[in-house]
Amino acid sequence: MLDAPLLQRTQLSKGVRAEFEVFIKLVKLVGGEALSKAMGNPFGQCIHDSGTLANHVSYQAYGMQFVDPLWNGNVVICFGLVRSSDGRNEKVAELAVSTFESRFGLSFASFFGSSIADRKAMGVASFFGHDEEPCLMHDGDKPGASAIGALVRSKAKKPINPFPEGAALMHNMHKMGTHFSYSNRWSELITVGQSVYSDQVPSIRIAVDLNGTRVAAQQGLLYSELRLSRALTLYKAKEPQVKWEVSPYIWKQATEFEGVLDVTKITTKLAQCVPVPPRSRSPLVTHSSSSSHLLFTPALTAALHFYCGTTCSTCCLAVAGTRLCTPAASRASSKPPPSPSSAPTRSRSWTSTASTLAATSCARRCRCSS
Repeated sequence: MLDAPLLQRTQLSKGVRAEFEVFIKLVKLVGGEALSKAMGNPFGQCIHDSGTLANHVSYQAYGMQFVDPLWNGNVVICFGLVRSSDGRNEKVAELAVSTFESRFGLSFASFFGSSIADRKAMGVASFFGHDEEPCLMHDGDKPGASAIGALVRSKAKKPINPFPEGAALMHNMHKMGTHFSYSNRWSELITVGQSVYSDQVPSIRIAVDLNGTRVAAQQGLLYSELRLSRALTLYKAKEPQVKWEVSPYIWKQATEFEGVLDVTKITTKLAQCVPVPPRSRSPLVTHSSSSSHLLFTPALTAALHFYCGTTCSTCCLAVAGTRLCTPAASRASSKPPPSPSSAPTRSRSWTSTASTLAATSCARRCRCSS
């Protein structure tokens, strides 16, 4: 079998440009059909954000999203990454309009009915004629960034809530992580740790926080370093000249920081989640055909037991003003939970397993009357 020839620079450039032209024609085709079906109503959403590269050159990133004309899904496309020397709202808006219209030959005003951006850039929407709509993803970052000293509010250019100790701790942990990104230092770290603690030291690399604008990156850094805390302490004792410090106080503070960032990391994703459960998941409650009550399901029983510890399928609870009940007939016909020895060990969902544990535990502790 002959090896495929390597493309030269000129051939590669021509191939990329040809593919890009195909992409432009496809967007024109799909966008034009969507415009026709919208019957003159703007239907798309413009997305924009700014970024500064490591060489201090600023760019504006523009995107669009709209529903496929055949209702096959949501289409998300980046239509421009343009160098920008002026970050004023009106200039950002003008650059978005000119980039879109020159690239696709479509009217920006006819295509986009809304836009979304960071809170700092919400003023751009007024130049589009849109309502201001902020991206909520960054809101979850703020509690975590404030907790580690990365977000400091100021008044009259004077900090009002500085936290230099937190910033110093994160700087120390960052230096600790980057130290093992060179040479064979990581191998030496694992060897030193496992020589004393054997399998208690995992063979993982430190997740250096290369992204400085997301708390998830800092959480990954702290979490990986805490897992290697034993090895890192031994390495510091072996190589005291390294430019980072370890101590019981540092590990304690790092643990608390990681706990806060772990929670706020989840909140940053909530704005990007669609609150529609998959069909494979069972509902938490079902309606009774014989009464106006709602019935327990294994998923709800497991969840209530997890949080309350004393809830079983024969209990009645008032949740948000709605009484959740199990009919007397089903209570009378219900069988006791199987013993641990006779319970199957495979092919059980977490809800059925948790329901069995809940019923077994509640049989001993639940004091409510059936």
